[in-house]
Amino acid sequence: MKELKISSAENGWLLEVIPSEWDFETPGAVDSSVVQSDGDDNEAIGRLLMQVAEWAGAAYDKWGDKNLRVSFDRPGHKVED
Repeated sequence: MKELKISSAENGWLLEVIPSEWDFETPGAVDSSVVQSDGDDNEAIGRLLMQVAEWAGAAYDKWGDKNLRVSFDRPGHKVED
């Protein structure tokens, strides 16, 4: 079993995959990834969520007819046309 830890940073987020003390394959190995926000927070949050999905096993399948997509292309229900 592994734990996923997300920490906010000044310019984005830090993802850390931390193995449990019972993980004998990679004891003590922490895998980390930085998701930087270069002014476009929505795009950075999308990349963050895609990395979380990949960690959870929902990776992109080029032959699949259903793939996860994170986007900010829909207006809120209170937006008037």
